[in-house]
Amino acid sequence: MSDEFADILDAAELKNRLKNECPPLPLIYALQNPKTKAALLPMLSAYFSNNRVHEKIVEMIFLAPEVQLFQKNLFSSATREFEDLSKI
Repeated sequence: MSDEFADILDAAELKNRLKNECPPLPLIYALQNPKTKAALLPMLSAYFSNNRVHEKIVEMIFLAPEVQLFQKNLFSSATREFEDLSKI
């Protein structure tokens, strides 16, 4: 799951995922928010011709409430699993 977040931070990998594979999961979550989607889609369209938009895309994805909730749930789940394993 951490690869999904790492792929957003790596400009070349994000471009590869958008062009040849499925988008990273955090991007899919961010696009669930209509306001974020309206701002992100034009940037994603320009992304292949303008490398400078990468930082803004990353910022918008990580600030999307849906992505923050996803991160929180992942962290909580991992913490619970770790606590359960420590009891063994």
